[in-house]
Amino acid sequence: MPARSRKPAGPRRIRSLTLRRRRWRVRWVRGLAGDDGKPLLGLCEHAKSVISLEADQTPRVLLDTILHEVLHASFPLATERNVRIATPEILAALARVGFRLVPRGSQP
Repeated sequence: MPARSRKPAGPRRIRSLTLRRRRWRVRWVRGLAGDDGKPLLGLCEHAKSVISLEADQTPRVLLDTILHEVLHASFPLATERNVRIATPEILAALARVGFRLVPRGSQP
């Protein structure tokens, strides 16, 4: 019997999210950059309801980036400064109560 192929461990590449009753498309982009050409890890475009994510991120950095962009999408009036402050605080609180980043398929 041939060996069954397994999906690689790591985050799922979702295509959409619903945040505050609004559907957001999620784009995975290699070489994501802003209008100024500077590299970005993530980008939230309210007018288009699109969250773009740099495809080449480690799972830990991706977790940070997704949380950051979800905060932008959920709270459009929040400043970049406020989102940058909130993101690591939320991640630290989750870690404190025991949440850990575990590769998909490694749990019993």
